[in-house]
Order: sequence, then structure tokens, then C-alpha cells
Amino acid sequence: MEGYPFRVFYVAPLMLAAAAAAAAGYYWLRCSSSKSLARVCCGKHHQGMTIALEALLRDHPKLSVTSSLDEILQQFPALDNAATQTNVRLCLSQIDNARRAVAFLESLRRTKYDSSNAAHESALDLLWERCMPGVRRDGRVTEQWTELGFQGHDPATDFRGGGLLSLLNLLYIAEESPSFMTKVRTDVDTVALRGSWYPFAVASINFTCDLILMAKKGKFNRLLYSADVGCEGIVDPSLAATISHHDHPALSRFCKYHLQVFMAFHSQWIAKRPGTMEFTQFKEAFLESLAQPSLE
Repeated sequence: MEGYPFRVFYVAPLMLAAAAAAAAGYYWLRCSSSKSLARVCCGKHHQGMTIALEALLRDHPKLSVTSSLDEILQQFPALDNAATQTNVRLCLSQIDNARRAVAFLESLRRTKYDSSNAAHESALDLLWERCMPGVRRDGRVTEQWTELGFQGHDPATDFRGGGLLSLLNLLYIAEESPSFMTKVRTDVDTVALRGSWYPFAVASINFTCDLILMAKKGKFNRLLYSADVGCEGIVDPSLAATISHHDHPALSRFCKYHLQVFMAFHSQWIAKRPGTMEFTQFKEAFLESLAQPSLE
């Protein structure tokens, strides 16, 4: 034990010095981040400010995207300018818009397709009419659904993962870009002879599930900053199928992005023609390579 008091006496100042250095470093980081944020949020507000603030909040150890202005000011003392604080408020409002929009979209995804619900069945009938104009369907449950790329004779089973959101995405494609839908089915039939085939409807449902997961992680919130969702919380299952993208900006922007992603994926698939069994692996690699969507 000899020399022990000396070691305590010697080490204690080092510990205090380290703690002081850490505190000084944290204060410097706060001030540095404050000045950086103040620079970003000066001038006329634009979406770039919101993107920068959201990224900062997601990476900050003591803040989150749900933090209030007062909480942010505690961490960033340099934000003492009234105009800058106004911009921060606008940014937080846009971030909240995106958060509520994603919650709305997720509630649509969680709303299960119900074959006993007349509104759900009407939406499915409309999908058939848009995709197969003039073609009479044998019945509600029929092998003909596989012509649209469903796995079985009853599409309801394929909607389990994507809920009504996946049905609404398919309706959007059929209404807004019927030529793409026709092209996919034609291309797939052509390359199927070479073992490079994927089912159109199932692929669309897959992308719905993938993109809503990305949306929940804030991957493309910039599309939803100014989206007035017009509806919050869980969607009434009896009404969800009657929701139109024309009436809901958040749904419209999500459906449009889903279509753009699907079109880009299909172009790569036809260009590279991977094997049918490689669909999942190819899709995951494609999604990882996605660039941030444009602000338009």
C-alpha cells in the first residue's frame, strides 16, 4: 500500500483536468454547432434549412426531431436572433408536417384489406377495370388475377404486408401511368422466356412496404415537409379505400415517388436481366443506391 496516497494525489488532478477538457470540448462543440446552425438558418427560409436542421436533430445526442424550440435554444445558445428563431420555427413546423404525413401513410398501410368491406371490394374492382379494360373477370377469386402479377387467385392475401396503401399505390399507377403498367407486363412477359421474370403487383406491394419503412426513418421527408395530410391518426377501415390521392397531398406525393422508384427499378431490371430468384437481392441493392428525391 506504500505510495498509494501519492498515486491518488497524482491521478486526481489528471482526472479533473480530463473532465475540464471534456466540458470545454462540449461547450466548444455547442458553440460551434450553434454558429453553424445560425448560419444555415439566416436569410429567407427555404427547404434546405429544414433538411439541415432535421439532420442535425437526428444526430444530436440530446435532441430529436420532436424537440421544441426552447429545447433547441438550450443546446444552441448562439441562436439569439429573432429572425433566425423564426426560421427555426418554420423548419420545426415542416418537420412536424412530415412526421404527421408519415403517420397518416403508416395508418393506411396498417389498415388491412377486408373482403367483406364493400368499399375495399369496390377499390379492387376499380383496379381491375383500370388494368384490364374490357376484360370480363370470371369471379371475385380467379386465376386471372395472376395476369396482373398477384401470386394467387385472391389479391387480398397479397395485400397483407402493404395494407390499403399498397392497393392505393397500384391504383395510382393504373390511373396516372397506364402506359408504364402495360410496359412492365409486356417486358416481363418477354424476358420471362430467359428466366428473368417478376410479378408486377407483388413487386409494387414490396416497394410500398420498403418505402414506408424508409419514410419512417426520415429518408425522404423533404417530399412531405409541406404536405397537408388533411387527416391524422388511424384511418377508419370502412373509409380508407375511398381515399383519393387527389384529395391528400401526402398520399399523392408518396404514390408519385413510389411510381418513380418502381420505374427506375424496372429500367435497371430490364437492362441487367437478373434471374427471377435474384429479385429480392436485386431490389435491396437498388434501394440502397437510391439518391434523395428532388424537392420538386
